[in-house]
Amino acid sequence: MYLKNKKLIWVFSTVFVIILSSCGVQNNASFTATPGQCADGTTNAPYCMAIQLSNNSGGQNYINSTNYAFENLQISVNSSSNNLNYPVTQGSALDPNGCINSTIKPGKSCTFYVQLTGESVPVGSFSPININASYKIDNNLFGGGSSTYSSSYSFYQKPNLVVTNTNGLVINYSQTGLQSVFSAESSGSVAVNANANDNYYGFLYLATNSGLFLSGNESFAYNKAESLTNINNITINGKTAYPISGGNIYSATINPIKNISWANFATATNNLKTNTAITALGRVVVASSNNVFTCNSSSSTGGCAQEGVPLTGINKLAYTVLGASNSGGVTGVQLTGLVVGTSSGLLVESGVGNSSANQWLPVYVSNNPIVSNIVSMTEDDLGNVFAIDSNGAIYKLAFNGGNTASLQDSLVAGSGAPIAIIYDNAGNVLYVVTDSGNLYGCTNNGTNLDCSGTPVATNIFTGAAFGLNIITSLYTGSI
Repeated sequence: MYLKNKKLIWVFSTVFVIILSSCGVQNNASFTATPGQCADGTTNAPYCMAIQLSNNSGGQNYINSTNYAFENLQISVNSSSNNLNYPVTQGSALDPNGCINSTIKPGKSCTFYVQLTGESVPVGSFSPININASYKIDNNLFGGGSSTYSSSYSFYQKPNLVVTNTNGLVINYSQTGLQSVFSAESSGSVAVNANANDNYYGFLYLATNSGLFLSGNESFAYNKAESLTNINNITINGKTAYPISGGNIYSATINPIKNISWANFATATNNLKTNTAITALGRVVVASSNNVFTCNSSSSTGGCAQEGVPLTGINKLAYTVLGASNSGGVTGVQLTGLVVGTSSGLLVESGVGNSSANQWLPVYVSNNPIVSNIVSMTEDDLGNVFAIDSNGAIYKLAFNGGNTASLQDSLVAGSGAPIAIIYDNAGNVLYVVTDSGNLYGCTNNGTNLDCSGTPVATNIFTGAAFGLNIITSLYTGSI
């Protein structure tokens, strides 16, 4: 009798093992993505995404499945662009939970983060990113072996051309055309300057009479400078923002999740032109209608000093490396790199910088000075400055090109008066928005721009648009 019982027990055990072994290893991994979530707690940031990897969310159950821990987790990325940071070492900034090299038990998960480092995808595209998690499953519990498994998840980069108007309204143009309009500031605010910063999470910074607003993920905004009213300029260098209010320039490191303490950086003048501030020559550069000022908190002149001799009708500022003058009968004179667009032409500063005695030299095209009303300027990643006048003529002042420019092209008749331009470096397209609400894309053919096509979009803030920026967001949906 004893032997029979022992035999019965052995047979039951054998059958039980066969059932488990036949199930095999279940590689039951799942991903959950949260766009806008950064590793430091910042939310609604276009450049950030939290990714949670779960191992069999139902947990371990030895009766009807055979799930094992994921061991020695590693992360890799496959993308056509190289502008995504992801965790490669345990405990790094994008791996605060220590997912890399860790073990994820059945029913458990680990969250890591990815973050864009800048703009790298053309407007109008929808670029996939594949993230791959590899790990070892050690299924030796019932006599199995160790194997390496992997699971992957795909998401996308969605670059938006962001158009802003004076009411603080924003509309995005992307591969699906125009999206719905949203407000990037509180109701009733008047916006005068918009700036995007690809060094810090991809927020849009909007200067208004009510404060400085940060807008992210296409529809989110909050005020980071309620104490500063009537802001008429904002420029950003790295992670430092410089809003200008009442002739005073303030500075602070932007942190979306903390209250910001704004320090008085410098004192300029009360009559600064809106939407003109830039950073150049290691300083903040601003302008009134008749003077350019370079500002530095360590300056002995109260922070701002006149740059160059007075001018008339200043509209816009830009900066690049220009080398020496080479047109207009004045050659070999060192240029500081400051470029000024005025109501009567395009000018560059001669001299060594930071001097009120410096002269402004005209920019020439085919030995003729540009004397038209310059309404907007922008720079590309190669250091070329593009300028457009009120008639739609587009000029290119090349990097290290002295004071000689080339006429690139002109908008077709009836396009409307240009308001703002921006260069899409990834797509090699100059975008122009006009007062009639038309958005044009002037393609770069390698020699010149071609603006002959029809508008890529119409009815955009007729008569009110003033700002163009490009901001890519990480996106989990389909095209």
